[in-house]
Amino acid sequence: MPEAFKIIFLFFGFWILSWLEMSFFSFLNVFGWYFHLIWLLVLLINLFEDRYGYLGLWSAAFGGFFLDIYSPLRFFGFDFFGISTLILFFLSFILKFIILRYVEFPAFKRSKKV
Repeated sequence: MPEAFKIIFLFFGFWILSWLEMSFFSFLNVFGWYFHLIWLLVLLINLFEDRYGYLGLWSAAFGGFFLDIYSPLRFFGFDFFGISTLILFFLSFILKFIILRYVEFPAFKRSKKV
């Protein structure tokens, strides 16, 4: 599948997931904190994607954008629009360009063909 179709699919996928999270999955409130499925999905996409792919960065941008639209984070009574996008993008950047390029996880190693 071409890369543009994957990006469009991510956009609409995160849009639908954010709607579902705010309507049907609103029971994910644990001790006053919401467990966001978007955070989990962005983390999984970044961990299991190719090391040098950019789909994880796109997922962080779209996921953070929809989290900011539908559930603004509040710090000291103020709404900070864009903070989820920045946090997810920074997390994705750290995973992609620092950890996955310089750290070799044994579970992600490919077996050598003999």
